[in-house]
Order: sequence, then structure tokens, then C-alpha cells
Amino acid sequence: MRENFPPFGKFPPDFRKEVIGQILAIISRGENLQLVGLPGSGKSILLSALVHSPQILKFHLKEKVGGYHFLYLNLNLIPERNTSSLLYFILSHLEKEVAESPNIDFLLRKTQEAIKNCLSNRPKKLILILDEFEGLVDPALSHFFHILRGLHQENRFSLYFIFALGREILTHQGLLPFGALGNLIAENVLYLPPLSKKDALWFIGEQEKQLGKNFPPVKKKIF
Repeated sequence: MRENFPPFGKFPPDFRKEVIGQILAIISRGENLQLVGLPGSGKSILLSALVHSPQILKFHLKEKVGGYHFLYLNLNLIPERNTSSLLYFILSHLEKEVAESPNIDFLLRKTQEAIKNCLSNRPKKLILILDEFEGLVDPALSHFFHILRGLHQENRFSLYFIFALGREILTHQGLLPFGALGNLIAENVLYLPPLSKKDALWFIGEQEKQLGKNFPPVKKKIF
């Protein structure tokens, strides 16, 4: 399934180095995180960099770069949000050809197998980026949250989550619908800061390439 990432060129190796360094430091110590990015903060650009730019991971991880695999899941692309649909969505990103099924036990077994295959063939750490995660705040999805928690427990030293949100989930009341998964959601909270001047200038340059024109200096300064 195709994700709607911005069609930028090759990211600089040190793009958003501070926040990406923080994300990788959290994962390297075996923890999960909320990545909170308000509209316009560049969350989609950052996620694109993590998923599609091995040069960025190499800049931070050096010889360990092959041990990390990021998988992006835009939860807004799921038309029907129930446990079987969500499980199938995850599975369809782990395997190329998957038969859709309403049978949760079947989908869970196939997802468990796909995760183990992924970890045995490539990385030592598989990181699932669950974007727009706040849209799943629904008590009816308690079974799905229980399954996510179980998948983490089965692969606790190799499977991690980045819960990408537009607003943080921190209070007891806010975490309650997620059950035991709430412990992972609240483990770390990282707020996405504005682009640095260097990264902003790169971003403007990419926009100009796509549009085929240069922005006036005044607009560049405002950005």
C-alpha cells in the first residue's frame, strides 16, 4: 500500500540530526516513544527521512546501520478501523502478498510469523511507526491494543513502536483506552521542534525544485 510521503530528493545525512539522534538513542536502549508533531512541524518529512534514507541512519549508527528497519504505517489509510482490519494492514506491510481475512487468529499467527521472518532475515531491531495513532482512541479496539502489547512482549528486545501523534497522550484518562499498551505509549515523549535554519533552507530548495521557481527572499525569511 502506497504511503503519501513528500516527493523530496535525497535527504542530507545530518537532516534533523538532533531529533533523529534522540529517536535512535531511545530505541537503542530498548524503549518506545511518542513522537508528537503539531501540524506544520514537519512530522511527515521526518518520518520519510527515517524510512527512506539509509544515509541518515548510517550518519548516526555507523556500522550498526544494518541492524535497524523502520516500517511506516499511516493509520489514516485504513477505511474500517477494527482489529482484523488493523492487523491485516500491519501484515500487508510486512509481507508482499497476503490474503485478506476477517479471522483474527489467522491474521495474528501470520503477523507473528512475518515479524520473526523479518527479524531473522535483516535487522536486529524492527521499528513500527504508527502514524496518526491518536485516531485509534476507541475502547472497541481494546483487543487490538492487547495484541500489540503481546507482539512487543514476544519480541521485547527487537520490536519497538513509534507512536506518531499530532497531540500527546499522557494523562491516565487518555491512556486508559489502550490498556497495558499504555505503558509503552507513555514510556517516552518526544516533541518535534521546528526545523533548524539549515534544514529549513534545504526544505525551501526542494520546494523550489518541485515548483520550478524561486521563492522571494521575504517569503523565505518568513518560512
